Amino acid sequence: MSEVVYRFYLGIGMIALIFLLILAATSGEKKVRTLGAEDWNKIHKLIYLIVPIGILHFFLKAKVEISLPILLTGCYLWLMGWRVLHSRHLDTTAGLVGLSLTAAGLTLLTEVVWLSLKAGIPAREILDQSLDFDYEIKSFWIVLAAGFVLCAAQYIRQRLRTPRTSALQTGA
Repeated sequence: MSEVVYRFYLGIGMIALIFLLILAATSGEKKVRTLGAEDWNKIHKLIYLIVPIGILHFFLKAKVEISLPILLTGCYLWLMGWRVLHSRHLDTTAGLVGLSLTAAGLTLLTEVVWLSLKAGIPAREILDQSLDFDYEIKSFWIVLAAGFVLCAAQYIRQRLRTPRTSALQTGA
């Protein structure tokens, strides 16, 4: 147990694991019937708490090499933004473009803040490296590109859904 106290990230990971085990234990159909849909939904909304705890665990474990935790943070931000847009019927192509830009910006901001605080790297240097493709493509670019791919998919989906008038319908 002293190892968990000594290495803070292990305690954070243990908390996330315990919550995930609770979700796993209540995921079966019998549990849904036993708990009732309302209580089951309340328990399973814990995922919105568990994922950030898991991401924090990943950041703390990774220390300075944080490419993957940053990428996962960006994906999580995009997905949570999409849930908000979708619930408000704003998940149009334009809405998703804005979401993609916002998620990428927040991903970059997360990287700048983390590396500035944890490693003492000046923010300007981090931003300069983020625009330099010689070393590596930074996570925020991947989040932006993935977001734009999803925007294109949404645009195509909307175009395919648009009812078209055929010659048979117009009587021609």
